[in-house]
Parts: sequence; C-alpha cells; structure tokens
Amino acid sequence: MLLFILAKTSMLKFHFFNPVQIMKLIELVYTEKTDSSVLDKCKELSKQIDKTVVLVKNSPGFIVNRLLIPMINEASKIVDEGVATIEDVDAAMKLGANHPIGPLKLSDLIGNDITLAILNTLVDENDISKGLKAKVQSKELGRKTKKGFYDYKR
Repeated sequence: MLLFILAKTSMLKFHFFNPVQIMKLIELVYTEKTDSSVLDKCKELSKQIDKTVVLVKNSPGFIVNRLLIPMINEASKIVDEGVATIEDVDAAMKLGANHPIGPLKLSDLIGNDITLAILNTLVDENDISKGLKAKVQSKELGRKTKKGFYDYKR
C-alpha cells in the first residue's frame, strides 16, 4: 500500500510485468515533478521485493512496450502478408533472437485487445496489422478467450 501512496502523491508509476511473481523488472516511471527522495524510496522498496528497477521518463509505452508492441505488430504483419506462418514467426524469434516466447504467443498472453490498445497509442492507424485488428474484432483475444493466434481449447 505504501508503494501506491508514494507513487500517487509523487507523479510516479510502477510498471510491473506479468506474471508479477516471476518477472523481475519494474519500470519506475517518473516526471520532472517527481521528488528524488521518493524515487529513491521506491527504488529501495522495489529491491526489497526482489525486483530490478529501470528508470524511465513518462512517455507512451515506457521502454519495454515501446520496443515490444511494434515488434508484435510486425510479426502479425508478416503473417498477414503470407511471408511465414504464426508458428514459424514465433520459432524464428525464439531460436534466432533467443526470446523465451514468440511475439504472437506473447500477444496471446498479454491479450490481443491489450496489444492493440497499446499499439494504438504508439503508431499510426495505417501501420497496424489487419490480422491483429481482426482477431480483436472477432474476440480472439488470446489465452483469456481460449483463442487468439493460437488455439488454447485443448
């Protein structure tokens, strides 16, 4: 509770990653109005809960989503264009870039609706994958609806 009181009163945000109990990163998002002593206290509290902190000025997407979400969009566009299958795109990023999970499986985990919502804040509407938009429109949101880029009904 103390974390959230400090954050709310100090123009500061904690961006945790899912699943919180496994992911070690917190993006500590600050503004020019954030008091440095509060920032220091929040960094210390984050360390006490065994998290690694990166500092980022408040901006759309912060660090991770600003890099990650356009990559997911590009992965979906590769599938839209028939360049490669969903499975091959994910295998390429797992084995070629050493990602623990492929971008399309990750979008299913995040929720395709959440991916699209973040994407809408980062890029021009014309740059968004038609396939991703269609999945969201069809309520194929990923794991939470048991269907997304992959079928989770099994």
